[in-house]
Amino acid sequence: MLTRQKIIYFCLSLWLLLSILGLKTVKFDNYVWFEGDTWEYQSMAVNWAQGKQLMTVGAFGDYQKDYKFRPAESIFQPQIDYLRQNGKQEGNFSFYRTPGYILFVGLIYKIFGVSPLMVKQIQLILIAFITAFMPLMGFVFWRKQGLIGGILAGLLYFEEYAKNLAQQTSITYPAQIMTEILIAFWLFIWVWSFIYWQKKTNVFKSLVLGLTTGVSLLIKGSNIFLPILVSGYLMFLGLKKKLSFNHLLAYILGVVLLITPYSIYATKKAGKFILLSTQSEAVILGGNNEFALDGQWHREGFRLNDEQTFYGRAEVRNLSLPAKLVTFYRQNSQLFPKMLLNRIASGFYYFKFFHLTLMLMIYYQVNKILEPFLKKKKMVIQLSSLVIVEVLGLLLIGLTLTNVSLVNGWGGRIIFLVKQILRTNFLLLTTAVVTLIAKLVKGKQFELDLPTPLLILFLNYLLITLISFGLPRFIQVIDFVFILLAMRYALRVLEELKKTIKVKFIS
Repeated sequence: MLTRQKIIYFCLSLWLLLSILGLKTVKFDNYVWFEGDTWEYQSMAVNWAQGKQLMTVGAFGDYQKDYKFRPAESIFQPQIDYLRQNGKQEGNFSFYRTPGYILFVGLIYKIFGVSPLMVKQIQLILIAFITAFMPLMGFVFWRKQGLIGGILAGLLYFEEYAKNLAQQTSITYPAQIMTEILIAFWLFIWVWSFIYWQKKTNVFKSLVLGLTTGVSLLIKGSNIFLPILVSGYLMFLGLKKKLSFNHLLAYILGVVLLITPYSIYATKKAGKFILLSTQSEAVILGGNNEFALDGQWHREGFRLNDEQTFYGRAEVRNLSLPAKLVTFYRQNSQLFPKMLLNRIASGFYYFKFFHLTLMLMIYYQVNKILEPFLKKKKMVIQLSSLVIVEVLGLLLIGLTLTNVSLVNGWGGRIIFLVKQILRTNFLLLTTAVVTLIAKLVKGKQFELDLPTPLLILFLNYLLITLISFGLPRFIQVIDFVFILLAMRYALRVLEELKKTIKVKFIS
């Protein structure tokens, strides 16, 4: 008989096995690529480990020998000069980043010395942890079928992320000194704290959920909608009289207790109010400017000293952040729909299990709607009708939103159209279909079957993408959600097909 205790032992054994297997097969070096955000994370982590104050950036010594950087490419010369100059001036505080990952890497360096190799190996072990405990998460949500789905999902997740790949701009792997692995791990822990809270709610568990949310904010500001969404959920339960408002107060207290000390520290050192970091303006303006039609981040669009850009104009540059955005979209309202769609495309197109989850959800829900009408029909008719519905819908949306005239030849047009459908329009179609189903179907026939913490994580990163820009690195931290849901729905669809086949042949 399956019990949670047995599954926990299984997951712990799997974690140990995958960690050993991963460390033996995935070989890392003991250096750091000088790239992207890595140069600043590494600098501040080493400095804190060696006794400097938290968030001190600068090179107090040779950037290669003492900080374990590989020789930098010429395009990074300004960053090298910046580090050297700050080192000569006893360092400079930078609150552009949040402190969580810097503390994580710095603590490893305090214990093991400046060893990028150790950071990479620990990051691989964190990937193994997510992998190993996905079966337990599946079991908690969906019992036996969830356990099987969790095992499959975990193995797929490990295959996807347990790699030695560096200088990968779209996705972060354990070989990079980048924060995404830690974010994913902590969000996985956050889901468990939510499960712990749901099992038997009390004020203490609400406080714990707030504390874990606070940690997620200190690791990365992209989790900023988590406290808003959870608070809204708790308020909804309170209004429905299913929960005391004391739970909401305890949750908010937990969040505040975690972020306030750092906020006070950063505000004091910077001489201006800082809640988590100073990165929000660059993130938001970088995705909402005249160059960001493709839905991606464009630094050239928010240079405040360049009067050739919208935000660099004299009458705009000194406005507050909300006022800048309102002014930009008031004068460029026609750009908004395309930018919004392209942000979703840029952020989500990479994740095949996201698309698979949506496809299986559509299939399952449409199958539920058509079940009364097709109950006495052959399975072939049932399957073909669903395929026709989906294909026609995809083609209709794709033809109306995609400029196929840009590609010569029908073969090229079809390939181009399919790619654009998958990248740009699939989420729009799915949203429309699921919304329609929700309105048409009553009672238990409509089964979204999305556990609340997984839905909250998805909504957080959808909102982040919509207000800023689309970047796969942002979304990869919840890829374990997509993979787990894809396997769950795949097993549900197979179960329905099995029932259909059994009815057909037995009858």
